[in-house]
Amino acid sequence: MIVFRWYISLFAGFLLVFLGLAAGFDYVVDPYGFFEAPVIRGWTAVKPEQDSHSRMWKAMAVRRLRPQALALGTSRIEYALDPAHPGWKAQPVFNLGLSAASLRESFLYLRHAHAIRPIKQVVFGADMFVFSAAGNFGPRLDDGDMAVSEDGATQGYPWKDMASALVSLDTLFASARTIRSQTEPSLVFLPNGQRDSGWMRTEKMRIQGGHHRAFLETEEAYVKGWWTPFYKPSPFVDNAKGQSAFDLFGRMLAFCHTEGIEIIVVIPPLHARMLTAMDVAGLRPVYEFWKRELTLTAAQTNRRFPNTHPVVLWDFSNINAYTVEQVPRAGDSENRMRWFWESSHIKKELGDILLDRVFGLVSPSRKSPSDFGVILTPENLEGRLAQERKALIRWQHSHPDETAEIKAMVNRIGPVSPRIKQPS
Repeated sequence: MIVFRWYISLFAGFLLVFLGLAAGFDYVVDPYGFFEAPVIRGWTAVKPEQDSHSRMWKAMAVRRLRPQALALGTSRIEYALDPAHPGWKAQPVFNLGLSAASLRESFLYLRHAHAIRPIKQVVFGADMFVFSAAGNFGPRLDDGDMAVSEDGATQGYPWKDMASALVSLDTLFASARTIRSQTEPSLVFLPNGQRDSGWMRTEKMRIQGGHHRAFLETEEAYVKGWWTPFYKPSPFVDNAKGQSAFDLFGRMLAFCHTEGIEIIVVIPPLHARMLTAMDVAGLRPVYEFWKRELTLTAAQTNRRFPNTHPVVLWDFSNINAYTVEQVPRAGDSENRMRWFWESSHIKKELGDILLDRVFGLVSPSRKSPSDFGVILTPENLEGRLAQERKALIRWQHSHPDETAEIKAMVNRIGPVSPRIKQPS
């Protein structure tokens, strides 16, 4: 019995030592960026594992940095909007864009940041797929790392999750992979939350076949994936719950008004090819309906709160000098586009010009054409939509090969939306 107890004690001692060493190793390497451990060049600076844990990392980064201004939205915002842009009114600024974020998720992260330190300014990127009922009225979000729950209840620091991250085998393996990945000359995220899209994205674009291939693959992914909810009737409404994504949007805008937060809503640029794919897939009426509802909701909110910062809705997705940028030919993996990565994601350089426009800045080094970005109001919306239809038709006529390629891609996938009518 004494020997048995000795073995148990010895095993327990070894286990505690192992857990202690593992926790120390994981803390120093910090593969997910949770702990803000000192960076050791050549060992821990590059953190590719951060990508798979970006939501938790950003939730924790907000706790540390305590920003007063946010870039909010999907990966389109995550890549494009620079917190270091000089137009922000409050500091520090954090890019809280999340890949494939729903409107509901963005609203939760906004309240999380505001609970830690009052937010003064938000630039929110509105994408149509963010407003799908399927993405906004499903099971309860995982809000354990948030300062507030989805229901608005105050929550403490997630000590349990942080402790689990220190001693888990997954983190240990992630730490080992992180050390092996230090030869990659690019980070995944910058400390301010923006995705680092330098060498890594450029080199991957070259290796994977160039911009043209990336454009076509992205358009196909939207036609048969991201846009799937919009081929159905009432894509913005959960009929079982009687809830609309536009009601949720209105609540987010009302929250900003009530809390004294200036919110600027932007519809990010889409390349003319993506707009053509949307048109060929039969989703143009849905897209226009979505813009109408955004405009109406913003106008209603401004009438409801006349004595606070008005909601400003900017649309950069129209046909303009940037969204018709020439795409390299198929097979060309060397030539680089200036403004777009592919038809859905713009580069930081165009994001800077977008922020110049919404912040009212004039930069000597960045001159923006007058057709880039328009403020949508109930008074000008229908005229703008009519102009967009005509401009897209003109682009399609002047780019017959690209239009034919997109039509062939949609036809290969199959008839996706023959029954699309005015949505509700």
